[in-house]
Amino acid sequence: AQLGERYELPSTTHRHRDGGELAVSLTVAPIPGAAGEPTGAVVITRDIGEATRAETKQRESEAKYRALTEHLPTITYVHPLGERGTPLYVSPQVEELLGCTQEDWLTDPGFWRKHLHPDDRDDAWGAWERARDLGESYEHEYRMLHEDGHDVWVSDRSVVLRDQAGTP
Repeated sequence: AQLGERYELPSTTHRHRDGGELAVSLTVAPIPGAAGEPTGAVVITRDIGEATRAETKQRESEAKYRALTEHLPTITYVHPLGERGTPLYVSPQVEELLGCTQEDWLTDPGFWRKHLHPDDRDDAWGAWERARDLGESYEHEYRMLHEDGHDVWVSDRSVVLRDQAGTP
């Protein structure tokens, strides 16, 4: 940074005299004099260790969840409640079970309905809409069509996740 410019360092490590380390962010802001030249600076150091640890813990938790769901012999999916749009996630097992890619499922908002067996479509779709509209979990058995045309029986169970206030 140039003399007189604000300088920010979002993350750095500060070492204590006892050898311990502390993750901090650092901001140096000049104090201008009457003629605009810097006469001093304000230095702000903020402990970001807790936020950094929480972020690391969140990433580790997500990696463990993904590793678990992507190695079970099931399709795991995440879909926003009340929305008719595209799911947020579908596990790679969809390729083995239905012969399509994750991208196929995630980029086509009507993918699931299109792949329901024609004889089960109205019943499965109706049950899903009722559960969605009521904010309830969904449990249903039906057939889906593999990309090569053969039937695949599915036992579909969803769980509505709620925040601390109980809102889905």
